[in-house]
Parts: sequence; structure tokens; C-alpha cells
Amino acid sequence: MAAHRIAHRLWSTRWAIPTAQAIATAAAKATGITIHPGAVIGHRLFIDHGSEVVIGQTCVIGDDVTIYQGASFVGDGSLGRRHAVVGNGVLIGSGAEVVGPVTLGEGAKVGAGAVMTSTSPPEPVGAAVGARRCVHGGRFTINGRWP
Repeated sequence: MAAHRIAHRLWSTRWAIPTAQAIATAAAKATGITIHPGAVIGHRLFIDHGSEVVIGQTCVIGDDVTIYQGASFVGDGSLGRRHAVVGNGVLIGSGAEVVGPVTLGEGAKVGAGAVMTSTSPPEPVGAAVGARRCVHGGRFTINGRWP
């Protein structure tokens, strides 16, 4: 995270973009975690087993977020905001993928292997491909059905 904070500060000044990219590349080779220097990351980000974690350029990550191995925040190729906005206290499971300008509300949980393609309200749990809210009235369900 220290390397990202330095690279982000250099990226933000716009005069040292090549240096910021070099720092981000060196950090990615050393750790296996690819964080674009343009990403905005809050306090106390926890990346567990960081292998193959990818965080894109326009991604905004809040405070107290936990990201597990293989999770990625990828863009959809649109103009402007292309990556996710992640609220405070969010948990992203192993291999989960958040695609496009999705907003994950505060306290959201994305299950392992889930693919989030739509915005979620605060405190939902998303699971499966094309993840949908799967907690209704305190009961865990998968796409609206009790497992």
C-alpha cells in the first residue's frame, strides 16, 4: 500500500505519470497485486493472499474494505467512470469480479466467484455469476430461493 500511496500522489500531480507507472509496475511484480496509480483507496484496506488482485484506474475504494485473493475491479470500456465505487466495510470474496461502474453500498458482501454487474444497496450479499441480492429478511437465499 505504501508504494500505491506514493504512485497515486505522483499520478495526481500529472507531471510524474511515468514515474508513478514505474512504481506501480514494480510493486505489482513484487506482490502480485496490480493497483493502478489512479485508483483512490481509503484507510485500512486489507488484501488477504493478494495474488492476482486487480484494481482499475477509476476505482474508488472506501475505508475498512477486505479483498480476498483473485478479486478484480475491471472496467467496461465506457467513457468517464469505468470501474467500481466500493463503500466502507465491504467484503469481496476470492475470485469475485466487479465489472463496470458498479456501486457497492456500505457493508456489502460479494461471495467468492461472484460477478457483480449491477449496483447494490447497502448491506446486501451477492453471489453467483450476474450476482443478485441473496439475503431477504435476514435469510440467505440464492437469487430469491432458499437453498
